Amino acid sequence: MKARLCRQGLVETKAFRDLHGLPYKSCGKLIFATNKLEEERVQHLFSRAKNNGANVQLIGKSDLRQIEPYIQGRLAIVSPDTGIVDYSSIAAKVREILAATVQVALNETVVNIQEQQDKVAVSTKSNTYFARRLIACGGLQ
Repeated sequence: MKARLCRQGLVETKAFRDLHGLPYKSCGKLIFATNKLEEERVQHLFSRAKNNGANVQLIGKSDLRQIEPYIQGRLAIVSPDTGIVDYSSIAAKVREILAATVQVALNETVVNIQEQQDKVAVSTKSNTYFARRLIACGGLQ
């Protein structure tokens, strides 16, 4: 299920990004092995990625050197669809879209979330908010 949701998230994020003209960089990704143990792990990861429908290729040492000559890898997974999106621009666009119908609270420190029968209570250091549904988006600062 995690792989399916991850793949769906990729598709939906790209569609949202394109629809709203948000910045991104398609840079691809290399996951490489430098020893025998890592080789086994990379091969296992590659099998899982293929089984889950990811667009990945497994390349050997010589192909890896052509892509990244300074990597001392033995083999690598190439993921050409991997990219970087400015998450703050996505969050700002979501806030803009939702602002007409929901309350968005920023720069609040959540101290408690309590699910009740018909609502959710979110307590911060300065307020308590009640809602039928809660979308929480947090991370390290």
